[in-house]
Amino acid sequence: MNAFTALSAAFLLAAAAVAAHAGAAAGAESFDFLLFDPSARAAGLGGAYTALASDANALFYNPAGLGRIKAHEVTFMHNRYVEGLTQEYAGLATRQGWGLNVNRLDFGGISRTRVESPDGGLGSAGLTDMALSGGYGRALSESLSVGAGAKFIRETLDGVSAGGFAVDAGVLAAVSSLPGLTLGAALLNAGPGVRFQSRRESLPLLGRAGAAFSFRTNKTENTAAFDATKARTDTVRVGIGVETIFEKLLALRLGFSDRGDAGLGLACGVGFLWKALAVDFAFVPFGDLGSVNRLSLTFRWGNEAKRDSPRAERRSSPADPEAPPTQRKEAAPAPSGNEKLRLVLDNEKRGRNALNGCDCAKAKSFFAEAIAAASAGGLKDPVVADAYAGMGRCLLEDGKIDDASKFFKAFVEGPSPETERLVREEREILRLR
Repeated sequence: MNAFTALSAAFLLAAAAVAAHAGAAAGAESFDFLLFDPSARAAGLGGAYTALASDANALFYNPAGLGRIKAHEVTFMHNRYVEGLTQEYAGLATRQGWGLNVNRLDFGGISRTRVESPDGGLGSAGLTDMALSGGYGRALSESLSVGAGAKFIRETLDGVSAGGFAVDAGVLAAVSSLPGLTLGAALLNAGPGVRFQSRRESLPLLGRAGAAFSFRTNKTENTAAFDATKARTDTVRVGIGVETIFEKLLALRLGFSDRGDAGLGLACGVGFLWKALAVDFAFVPFGDLGSVNRLSLTFRWGNEAKRDSPRAERRSSPADPEAPPTQRKEAAPAPSGNEKLRLVLDNEKRGRNALNGCDCAKAKSFFAEAIAAASAGGLKDPVVADAYAGMGRCLLEDGKIDDASKFFKAFVEGPSPETERLVREEREILRLR
C-alpha cells in the first residue's frame, strides 16, 4: 500500500464520520464571495488550508503564513463556478513577508423584467463583487509566525455600488515536539457593515482553525489537513484533505467539505510542479447544479538566503558551503573559540529542526551556515558532523547522489579528542538553554 492509498483510506473514514454529523444548511451571507476558495490546491483539499497557507494564498486563508514565505511568489486562479458565475483571483507574496491579492466574482448578466414584461426583453443588469487586500506576516521564532491584513470590498449591482473595509489576523505554529505538525488559526473579514442604498449589510465574519501533518517517504511528500470554520450566520463547518507529491513533480489531492449542501462534498485535484512553476487543477461536483472547475498557475522566484540580510552576508563569503567538502575553497579566517563553536552548533540545531519539519530548503541553509562558520573558524571533526550528515540528507532528497555521498564521507571522518570534549560541553549548554 503506497502513501497516497493509506492517506486516502484515512481521509474517507474521517469524511464518512463528518458527513454523518453534518450540520444545518449554510447560512446566507452578504459578500459571500469572500468565502469561495481562490486556490485550486486548497479546493482540492476540501478547503483545509489554514495551517498550510505559506504561499501566495496566505493573505486569504491565514495572514500568518506570509511570515513563512521562502521566495517571491505570484499566483493566478480562474474559477468556472455554477450557473455561469466566474471568479478571478491574483495573489502576490514576497519573502519579506508582504502580500497583496485581488479577488473578483462576476455573476454575468441578469435579464430585467417587469410585471407587464415577464419574459424580459428589457436588457440585462450586471452584478460584480471585488476585494483588494494587503497584509504582512512575520516569523517571531522558528516555530511561530503572526500576520494581519486589511481589505477594501466593493459590490456593484446595475450601476449602484457599495464599499467597505475589513481586517484579518492569524497565527501559525509548528509543534516542535511532533515534527511535521502545524497548527493555525485566523479571524477574517472583521469590520463594520456596508451600507447599500438604505440597507446596511454585515460582512461575512469568519473564524478558521486548522491542523496539518506532513511526512516524507523515499519518493513522496505527504500531507493530511483538517479545518474547522465558523461564519457569522452558519454552524461550524469541517474540511479534510490529503495530498501526496510524487518525485516533486506530480501532486494528487482528495478533499471533503460540508460547507455546501449540494453534492456529496467531495473534491479532488491534481498539480504539476516543474522547478519554479506549478499548475494546479481542482474539480468539485455540486450535484444538480453542475460542477466547479478551478485552475491555478503559480510562479516562484528569488533566493531564500537573501531574505535575511545577516544570513546573506555570511553566505556571500568566498567559501561555497553547499559544494562538496573536497571542492570548497577556504573562507577568510575568522575568530575561533567557544563563540564560533556555539554559532556552528546553534545552526546545526536549527537545521535539524527544519529537517524534521520537512523544510529541506531551510535546513540546507542552516547546515550551510554551520559549515561556513566552522570553516572560517578552523573547526573540524565532530563540530560539523551533524551539518555534513544533514546536508547529505538534503542533497539526497534533491537527487544529487554524488554530492550527498561526499558529505556523508566527511561525516564519518575521525574526531579529535579535544574537539569532541568541547563539542560535548557546548551541546550541553545549548540543550539547557
